[in-house]
Amino acid sequence: MKNIWYLFISLAIVFTSCSEDDLEPTLATAKDVETSISNQEDVEGLVNGMYNRLQVVLTMVVTISFLMK
Repeated sequence: MKNIWYLFISLAIVFTSCSEDDLEPTLATAKDVETSISNQEDVEGLVNGMYNRLQVVLTMVVTISFLMK
């Protein structure tokens, strides 16, 4: 039964992995490093973006660990 979960999780990861479009930089990510953070709002946006990414990763880790029990 555990092998079925491993297979399911592996297939889910493979089929939901990023595509070529995800790897292309967008206007939001194409900022100059020296001038991209110039005020408090820029720092808050950066921290909020990192926090959102962290929540997604932690949710995935908790879900996978729950499924493997």
